[in-house]
Amino acid sequence: MHRQTGFMSCAIALLGAATVVTACATDAPDAVERHEITCFAASDLPAGTTRVDVSLKEWSIELSSDTMKAGNVGFVATNEGTMVHEMLVVRADDPASLPYAANGSVNESAIPASDTLGEIAEFAAGTTCARTFALTPGHYAMFCNIAEGDSVHLKKGMITTFTVTA
Repeated sequence: MHRQTGFMSCAIALLGAATVVTACATDAPDAVERHEITCFAASDLPAGTTRVDVSLKEWSIELSSDTMKAGNVGFVATNEGTMVHEMLVVRADDPASLPYAANGSVNESAIPASDTLGEIAEFAAGTTCARTFALTPGHYAMFCNIAEGDSVHLKKGMITTFTVTA
């Protein structure tokens, strides 16, 4: 009797946690808190997703389009540089208003959760990673926030903006 009750409770808990388990399916232990994601191939973008190509290199980020329609947008990011980079996406009317740390990087934990859409975590030079974001109309910033000592990728120019329209 206890076994059935325990099993049923476990099954209900597992069913209720399915979304969390899906969200946690990454190699990074802090993936849910930091909105990180493992590297997915461009071919894994869901059907009906608007594709935007992103080029990251020392010291710039370039988008194939800086204006897109609201909905599912798949960013296909290629690290064309020689160093590891990452790609963060946040809602920001003006990138100058982001919470900057003393070294010139963005203090990610100070960005409201509602404005933090997520990221593609650090990925190696020569690698292409993709991620889909559900974007609503507004202004956004995309940047690489890696800081190696006094060398802050964002501070050196790895930031761009884009607009999502209705």
